[in-house]
Amino acid sequence: MQLLVNEPAALQALSTQQILVKDASGAITFLGGGQWADNLPRLIQTKLINTFENASQLKGVSRPSSGAVGDVQLISELRRFEIATPNNEAVVEIAVKIVNDANGRIVNGRIFRGYAPAPAVDAANAARSLDEALSTVMLDIVRWVSASPLPRREEPSADRGRAPA
Repeated sequence: MQLLVNEPAALQALSTQQILVKDASGAITFLGGGQWADNLPRLIQTKLINTFENASQLKGVSRPSSGAVGDVQLISELRRFEIATPNNEAVVEIAVKIVNDANGRIVNGRIFRGYAPAPAVDAANAARSLDEALSTVMLDIVRWVSASPLPRREEPSADRGRAPA
């Protein structure tokens, strides 16, 4: 089974290296003093691939840009990745679809959510709390995909192309 993990789609506010804080009214601010090592969707794609490689029974996991031919693609949308105030809670929400790579049909879909307390609203605590919530979501996604019935591409036959005897 070959799985291709796409970079998650995300609104512009989430397609950044900044740590997002959202208050009860929905107002967004960014924390100073810290940022992600890369744009958030790319980091999440990499972390998801690593989680599959470390925990999964799948034969191969890669990015679509790798040139690998997949049986299925994991298409996702990053919906929330923030510190929610005034509760000081890390919130991660990712919608995921398993898509048959041969015909483009959606095989299954689900929304995953993770939460973790943030002891303080500063860069270090926010990063730790968001990482904890994301780890929960990543493991839930891997378990869900691994338990889902996944279509497989037909293996090329050695007999193809030969004239009948």
